[in-house]
Amino acid sequence: MAKNAVVWLLIAAVFFSQCPAEAAVLEYSGTPRGLILTEFAGFTDVSGHWAESSIARVSAMDLMNGDGARFFPQRAVRREEALAVMVRLAGLNTSYSSEQRRSTSSNFKASTWAIPYLELALRMGLLDRSESSLDFRALAQRQEVLTWAARALELKPLSAGEVLYFEDLGDVDLQRLPYVAALAKKGIAGGWGGRLYPLNSMTRAELAALADRIKGEEAFGLTVFRGSIVSVEKAGSSEVTYSVKTDDGPIYEIKVRRGKTDFPVLKGKKRYGSGILKPEDYVEVVAKGSEILYAEISTYSEKRVSGELARIEKGQLYIRDEGGNTVLLELSQYPEILIDGRKAGLNDLMPGIGLVVWAVNGKANRIEVSTASDSLTLGGWEGQEDVNFPLEGTVREIEEDDGMYTVTVASKDGEKNIELSDLDTVLKNGAKVSPALLEIGDKVAVYMDSDRSLRVEVARGGSIARIVKGKISGRLGGEYLLLADVKEFYYGVFKDAESTLRVRLTGAEAYYDGRRVEVGKISEEYRGKDAYLALADDGGAYRAVKVVLKSGDEYLENGFIDEVRWSTGEMALGDLEMLMDEGTIAVSGNTPVGWEYLREDGGTFVVVNESSSGPKAALIYQPKFLEPNLKVIKGQIYEIERDAFTARYRSELEESLWSSEKRNRESLKIYDDAVIIDATGSTPETLSKDEFLWDRYEKYFYGYNFYALLEDGRVRAMVITEGGRNDDVISLGVFDGFSSGGYVKIKDMLDFSQFSEKWNRRLSTLDVDKSGAVILKGNQVLDFEDLKIGQVLYLIRENNRLIFAFVQ
Repeated sequence: MAKNAVVWLLIAAVFFSQCPAEAAVLEYSGTPRGLILTEFAGFTDVSGHWAESSIARVSAMDLMNGDGARFFPQRAVRREEALAVMVRLAGLNTSYSSEQRRSTSSNFKASTWAIPYLELALRMGLLDRSESSLDFRALAQRQEVLTWAARALELKPLSAGEVLYFEDLGDVDLQRLPYVAALAKKGIAGGWGGRLYPLNSMTRAELAALADRIKGEEAFGLTVFRGSIVSVEKAGSSEVTYSVKTDDGPIYEIKVRRGKTDFPVLKGKKRYGSGILKPEDYVEVVAKGSEILYAEISTYSEKRVSGELARIEKGQLYIRDEGGNTVLLELSQYPEILIDGRKAGLNDLMPGIGLVVWAVNGKANRIEVSTASDSLTLGGWEGQEDVNFPLEGTVREIEEDDGMYTVTVASKDGEKNIELSDLDTVLKNGAKVSPALLEIGDKVAVYMDSDRSLRVEVARGGSIARIVKGKISGRLGGEYLLLADVKEFYYGVFKDAESTLRVRLTGAEAYYDGRRVEVGKISEEYRGKDAYLALADDGGAYRAVKVVLKSGDEYLENGFIDEVRWSTGEMALGDLEMLMDEGTIAVSGNTPVGWEYLREDGGTFVVVNESSSGPKAALIYQPKFLEPNLKVIKGQIYEIERDAFTARYRSELEESLWSSEKRNRESLKIYDDAVIIDATGSTPETLSKDEFLWDRYEKYFYGYNFYALLEDGRVRAMVITEGGRNDDVISLGVFDGFSSGGYVKIKDMLDFSQFSEKWNRRLSTLDVDKSGAVILKGNQVLDFEDLKIGQVLYLIRENNRLIFAFVQ
């Protein structure tokens, strides 16, 4: 690659030295294959699909095709299909000599057509020898395809801690993790809802989007340029020359011979021949060598957006502008990123940071960040010379004010305050995160780097993936404990799970009746005894963070803490009184914490063991159903204004309990991209913000009740209902697919009683109508079709009519 680049530079230098810069011309041409591709009318099953544009591009490049007029975008791809796309993208010829073919392994478990592609993939280094025994006819996992893409791009494997922010990082195979990390650093590997889903299969639409995203990378040797058609000249009846003045200055000529050569042109996601091009069309052109693969027509527009970065996801920027609205911009292939005038990468942009973005045709191609303001410096350190670094301790309190976070750390020297912003480095579970993701109870070490910025490292206690109870039945391979008759803790009940479970003990703590015991001996000394375990997902296997051996009769309860004495570790909840100590598993959300860092006003589930020494809390669990900046409210629409609406009888959902109604009126602003559903009729309808606000003239919705999700005080989603304000039920349940009538099947459902202020303990099933509902992961609205079997949902419903569903 380097040698080719040098040759190209020498040719370019000679060429341009003979021509003025403004007149420099390079020549490209159509191809016979391009002529055939222009005759395709397009796929009938991708209209409106999120990947429609990418599908049109990869089809025009002849990388992926369908079956006749259908592309089947949601069909999962096989390993051999994914590798064939990578090989085609590299432009390699599968018809190499039989002698070369004999030099590689042909013993692939694959379809006959795919074997030449797999042999090339092995030669290219996309596959390593250990993978050659895979069944390539099987469905490809997302982590496999991302690994092959990283190798195709010749990316250097990286440490995951440098770049990965995904919650399910532990699901990635350790051998593939460095490649996925490298792809993430390039801004190519993406997920949704903060998760990568590495073990899921990849759909044809996702593969098309990936190929479209990486096609311009240097490793594939493709040329991508953009510019305007300045002339269309015909030479006789057979040759047409299109001149393109590029954004960078040079003029490129594209020649086609009518009836013999051509290239596909995309316009409005439809495919045409080059004859559709006309002067002043703005085009993006993709070429291989001197041959045009395709061109795409778009309008030219330039836009400047300033605000605060909300998130980067699926190659798109979400920016909170100065008016509080969310602006969505697609990232260009090669965005220029500058922080204080220095070049930077996408992984340097953290949520909450202020930026200015320049976009051409809706694609962000320049991002500037300036940190030269007092609010973003380490100004909090003046006058705090009593802090000695490194500072080690436990997060006691977190306060946020205009992007600055005051974090109180309880250390051996007492409580110390540190000031953090999104420019400081916070590492949690090996990933760089915003300070907003620090949690009370996190054990941290704080360092001051040479540039006086702070680096906070959260101790790897392991995010808790499961809490189980099982019978100790033996030990495997020295470091593994074998459990039998395993039951999983599920919001106040124990559900039957596996018959046996292997758990890694490395780094775990073990306790019996409040006393610490040697973890390596529990399989011998406590064989046959029940134990409670908090488990972290350790790359596909489970690792015990804490083991508590059952010490007496078991009692389960939930509700709100009635009384607590933090100094002595005594707590009362419902009919139970208990003692908390080191031998208590305490979990807040999915984070293991010391019991002294539990929320006094939080909804709580407990497991208590009653022994001769008294009642001991074996487990205390406080779930977090919503993100801290989200609130669910309900009320009545009183009046609709020009850019907001007035609500009355407002009630807020606090720890699953509705607060008392407030009779005073409150004005609520709405995000431009808010999801609003009118569920007052037999057939619910989705409204835009403008359509809802137009009702200030018609007043149809006046007096109707509503449920709304507020993000930072503004409406992110809203459902307008016909029922009464007290007809709803708060539930938890497990998604179990769709019924034949399209209803959502919920199993293992629990309901919260507004009267007793606790969850019931009787599991049930219910099919719920989703037609007038909104489903969210955090603040991101999802399609119900994106749900995965087994996901836990936090539900707000009216009988079997769903209003809100929050993926846990």
